[in-house]
Amino acid sequence: MVVVFVLALVVMVVVGLMVEDVDGVPLSLSQNNQLVFVIGVQYEAIMHVMDILGQHPEVSLLSGTGKPKNDAQHLQNVFKTAHELGGMLSFSFHDEAHMTEKSELFTDDSRLALLGSWRDHWDLDKPLLALQSPRFATMTRYLQALFGEDNTKFVVVLQHPLHAWRPALNMYWQQAALSCGKPFVQQWVHIHQTLEEDMAHLKHVHVVRYEDLVPASHVPTPDNQLHQYNREPAFKFRGAGAGWRQGQGLMQAPRFTSLAQQQRQQQQVLNSLFHFLRVSRPVALWTSFQDSAILNHR
Repeated sequence: MVVVFVLALVVMVVVGLMVEDVDGVPLSLSQNNQLVFVIGVQYEAIMHVMDILGQHPEVSLLSGTGKPKNDAQHLQNVFKTAHELGGMLSFSFHDEAHMTEKSELFTDDSRLALLGSWRDHWDLDKPLLALQSPRFATMTRYLQALFGEDNTKFVVVLQHPLHAWRPALNMYWQQAALSCGKPFVQQWVHIHQTLEEDMAHLKHVHVVRYEDLVPASHVPTPDNQLHQYNREPAFKFRGAGAGWRQGQGLMQAPRFTSLAQQQRQQQQVLNSLFHFLRVSRPVALWTSFQDSAILNHR
């Protein structure tokens, strides 16, 4: 009788229906669910990609959280938020910001607590459960280890630093004026250096450049004073994912000779993204793209 019970429990674990705790929260999601972590430095680029993913019938986004941008970090109390680590302008330099599979928080209790804080805000009938937070940029290895490499996918959204920090530059204009924006650039560089090192340990990771998804008029031109950083290795994600052009610097804004060329490029980027997620790109998505619901996102 004991043997039968043990075998039954093993089967339940394998199919993702593990026993529930006292609050009724399972230790794992269904075998049909995968977590899609959308990562970037600032919300503008992240939310742009989330808007695209949210239009797919097989993707569920966190919703109804009551938190700004439905940012996943603010729904949990397992790991420290960016604010607790010094704020959006400096959190990546904190000793506790970078989390890997060696973290003391790599436990079943942590996995249970995080799923419990997020799962009620998804439609669990959909196979892809997407969530975003700038905080995730320094904890990708931890998240993969915690939820399993076959259950996690990472979409890294790269964005020109001048464009990425534009909202912060406006909000902290006095600090920006006194420092010439140095803290903003330092944070951007450090986060991307950490990401590039960690991506070598990730099984499923895809890189999208924000500038490839919006009209060129909405992004800084390659002629601005920061273009010099294009030559620095830290600003180049070589071979970091499907669709990322070898050796092309992030600082270089895309150049298109016609609207048709720009649209072809955007279709390629979208096709590559949904191919990575192993779902087809719906025709309606490109229609909304052309109708400016997404294309003219600012």
